[in-house]
Amino acid sequence: MHKKLFLRSDPYKNYKIAQELFDKEKYSSAQYYFKDVINKFNNPQDEVRINAEYYFAVCALKLYHRNVETILTRFSLDHPDHPKSKNIYFQLGKHYYQTKKFKKSIEFFEKVDQYDLSSEDQSEYLFKLGYSKFMKKNLC
Repeated sequence: MHKKLFLRSDPYKNYKIAQELFDKEKYSSAQYYFKDVINKFNNPQDEVRINAEYYFAVCALKLYHRNVETILTRFSLDHPDHPKSKNIYFQLGKHYYQTKKFKKSIEFFEKVDQYDLSSEDQSEYLFKLGYSKFMKKNLC
């Protein structure tokens, strides 16, 4: 399936391939390459590895993997000061909103610092948090 493009000797090339697949919303294939990049970099603080870990986790989210919360939270715990960690809770909040799990959506949205979000994301955040609270109140 991925054998022709898979380059074992060059994790930077594989990262580029993974990023291109991710941008094309081919999350399963991208996740395969991101995993290889993670395995090739021994230094857990290498920026390419950290980015691969982040995108691996986002692929899991996009593919609705069961353990997505664990994967994303693990990234946030492993790299608490990384700028991408600030986006994790927003991504989880959106995920649970989309799956109509409003209690979980609220739980993660309330961990977001809205001022770390772009103005477009702030609008989405405020709407989805408010709607989740409204739905939770009506479902109780």
